[in-house]
Amino acid sequence: MSRVITFISRNKDNAHVPNFKSRSINFLSDKPNEELIKDFLSFVNKGLPHEFCRFYMGINEVDETKVKKELAKFLIDEAVCPTNWKLENINNKMVSLASKIENKVTKRWLFDCDTDDETITKFIHEIRNRVKISNVYGTPHGYAVVTERGFDTRGIIENYPDIELKKDALLCYAWKANE
Repeated sequence: MSRVITFISRNKDNAHVPNFKSRSINFLSDKPNEELIKDFLSFVNKGLPHEFCRFYMGINEVDETKVKKELAKFLIDEAVCPTNWKLENINNKMVSLASKIENKVTKRWLFDCDTDDETITKFIHEIRNRVKISNVYGTPHGYAVVTERGFDTRGIIENYPDIELKKDALLCYAWKANE
């Protein structure tokens, strides 16, 4: 199954880097994470010295059939009633369509947890009774908890001000500075 992938170096992370300009690439991929890491390291190495880069991956798989149909419909509409859209932007259009929630196969949620170990342990214990947890990942500022599906968060999320729910999100899977 394909997922949306983004490699990015953001202004927010690189204010200290002289002559820095934000860069990013977005694409769909069904490659294993190990292969994508190689691609990410290549992206990092093309940056400026000390430039900090992030590798984001969609937590939900893309329904490729739906995306193909929407892309075909868009291209037919574009052929019949042309706009200023350029064919060279087809990858961006495909990623945009793949990013729509209605074009996802899975319905995972991500909790962005900028918190300490004790709080994340308590949070995981509390939600484990309500939903299956797919995985817990380290992030640059804490953790990301990915659940298999959504659930009623009332009575939980308000107790954790440093935890933000992102229903269909990109997970910060890896990060690295160009040293």
